[in-house]
Amino acid sequence: MLEELQRMVDTLEDTMAGMKEFIFFLEAYPRILRRPYGTYLLLDNCMFGRQTERLRVLNFLLCPSATSDLAVLPIVGPIRVGKSTLVEYVCRDESVRDGFSMIMFFPEGSLKDEGVIDLKGNNINSLVRHQNSVSPNRLLIIVETQEDINERTWRRLKSLATSMTPCGGSKIIVTSRSDRIVNLGTTEALRLDFLPPEDYWHFFKSLAFGSTNPDEQPKLAAMTMEIALEQTQCSKSALIIGGLLRDNFNARFWRIVLESVRAYKQAHLLMSDKHPNLCLREDEPVYYWTLARSSKYFLVCNHHQLDSSEEVPKISVHDIILGRGGTLPRGKFEALAWRSRIPPYYNYTISCKVQPPQLTVGRKKRVHQEGEHLI
Repeated sequence: MLEELQRMVDTLEDTMAGMKEFIFFLEAYPRILRRPYGTYLLLDNCMFGRQTERLRVLNFLLCPSATSDLAVLPIVGPIRVGKSTLVEYVCRDESVRDGFSMIMFFPEGSLKDEGVIDLKGNNINSLVRHQNSVSPNRLLIIVETQEDINERTWRRLKSLATSMTPCGGSKIIVTSRSDRIVNLGTTEALRLDFLPPEDYWHFFKSLAFGSTNPDEQPKLAAMTMEIALEQTQCSKSALIIGGLLRDNFNARFWRIVLESVRAYKQAHLLMSDKHPNLCLREDEPVYYWTLARSSKYFLVCNHHQLDSSEEVPKISVHDIILGRGGTLPRGKFEALAWRSRIPPYYNYTISCKVQPPQLTVGRKKRVHQEGEHLI
């Protein structure tokens, strides 16, 4: 009996000794958080999730290239999935800014004018996002494109990077909705998609509860989960509805929102087989719900992304939903959907029109015609 006990003690001591070495080994690596809810989720000025993707981009930028060729990382994903936000967040990292003497940004559509690559006159000043004379002579180029880049423009861009940093080490990140840019990469493309259901639930819950602990409000938490399940991982709707719930923190209001969201989904499913939030997620026209007495729905169309320096509409989507501010403008008008609190601090607006949907045969076609009329 004593011998068996001694063997067990020896085994436990060996295991503990091995764990010390294992823990020491793990501490040398950055922590990858699978569930960010327990870290910075409650802070709305931080990027939610994307820890694994962020580390992937950081490793690409900070680790030496395997070959002498100009290193290129393609990032592919649907519209408004967070490609620009991810890149901007990484580029504000001090280790990245210390590792490159210059960070240049070519926004969407800029490479259609090939002259922009010549960098003559003051052209370079409008493209430079960051300069650091102390850093090694390495250039980081960020390119946003809706589809692909023609071969001639691509060759000129790579030639620019090589000529400005002849010692090598420069890198390019290209973001696009199109798979066509994958072939430009010297490394495997990073693909972004919308948040999976579990992460989306944590994201939506944080927007609705803010710094309040959901465990202290079990009834509200249950309703929040029901509302989140109706959203089909749509970040736009999460930002709009989450803010409404947080600003009106009572069970009666949340129940009304839940019923409105369900009715809104059912109304759209009568018009088409597509969930309205899938339309909203893809910037398609959609009839959104309101709590105003004058109208239960308003047509949302023409989504816009504005820089923080651009003027935004005085009317917000929350004003329309809650029926605040008196009579709404007639015809088409602009409204502020939400403001991003994280870089690059875009403001998002919509063109909209207050009118009820007509639940008749062929309505789907007329919804899109209405949307085209607003363009």
